[in-house]
Amino acid sequence: MKRKWLFLILLGLMVSVLQIDMHQSFAEDDILNEESGNEMPEEQPEIMQDIQERLIEVGSGALSGTYSTGATGQTIITMTYTYTPTLDLSLGGQPMIVMQLPPEIANQIYGSTAKQQSFLSVLTGTVTLPAALVGSVSYNIHDTTRNFTLAYSSAYNSVYVTFPTNVVSLLGLSRWAVSFSFDVALLYQNGITIPPASNGVNYPIKGTFGSSTDGLNIINLVLGNVSKSGVIALPSMSVGTGVPIVTAPVLNSPLLNLQTVVGGKIQQVQNSNYTYTVQLTITRSDGTSAPIVVSNIPVDASGNFSTTLASALQFGDSVSALVNAQSKTNSNYIQSPSAAPLAVSWPVQPVTTVSATAINLPPDQRHSFPWVVVISIGVGILIVILGIIYYFNRKMKKEQKKYEELKNSLDKPEE
Repeated sequence: MKRKWLFLILLGLMVSVLQIDMHQSFAEDDILNEESGNEMPEEQPEIMQDIQERLIEVGSGALSGTYSTGATGQTIITMTYTYTPTLDLSLGGQPMIVMQLPPEIANQIYGSTAKQQSFLSVLTGTVTLPAALVGSVSYNIHDTTRNFTLAYSSAYNSVYVTFPTNVVSLLGLSRWAVSFSFDVALLYQNGITIPPASNGVNYPIKGTFGSSTDGLNIINLVLGNVSKSGVIALPSMSVGTGVPIVTAPVLNSPLLNLQTVVGGKIQQVQNSNYTYTVQLTITRSDGTSAPIVVSNIPVDASGNFSTTLASALQFGDSVSALVNAQSKTNSNYIQSPSAAPLAVSWPVQPVTTVSATAINLPPDQRHSFPWVVVISIGVGILIVILGIIYYFNRKMKKEQKKYEELKNSLDKPEE
């Protein structure tokens, strides 16, 4: 008899759960976008139409960022976000977990689809979603047969997983979760170098849960107990000792206006298992929108490199460089940080004073100069001038005398 009553109670509980599923019971709270200045994604215009967007936040989220040390001293990072509902619910869309990377990592893969895909490919971990009725089930994060998708958003610097349309499970026994790890040395060998924490203390991270109809902008919202922020408590991440260290090269300086040959030297001993090349990035001062990239510049055995540019450098341009070390046995490659940009200059030579003399005579020649001849010629010229003056002076006196005699004769009265 007791077994019969127990069976009836369990049957009633299962029927009530199915009724909740049929009626699509929602539990929602109103939230405000605390960052009203943020730009909303174009694919979700309804978010902009409703300032008080209704998003499901029944339940609680948990975020963690932990680290461990690998066999060769490299850092291994694990990020985990878990969402646990507090009552049975169904979402109006596909559930989604969004986890925002530290900006120090996101900046290294921003704008490069290849690096973003490389980052996703090296992740290890699990995706957890509710089972059909009771509890949850976990799968490999790269499983392609379970109707969930793993992707990266460059706009929001986030790894996100979109789950299949949810089913209702028993209260408190189900959860959604994403947990992934990445090996810093493995990222390093895929051209992704993680710099030290910008604040010198730790790397900030975020995580949240929502629906595909809400859009990825939910990572920038504060949704009660759902949105979580945290840190990876490390000032820097190590690549360990299992990979060669590749550092930024040094360019020959100065770089001058109209210069066409650019060279420099790498700053490490070359590993025989890698081929080293240099990449230049030239930012023009003439308004050219896209920088000019010159790749695959060979490095000689001494670490020197040089290339002739297709067009000369101009005053105001800047040039930066990085080193690529390509493995000779597989597709792995290591990319150094970029060297600080070096500006192209146009130096102006200062004015110099030059002492000059009117005449530069051989030694002792000035004493044999014909001064007597010069003086004699000068005296002769002076005598001629005086003679001319004397002649005209006498002639004028004679003419004056004739004039006086004529005047007197005209003035004398007739008798």
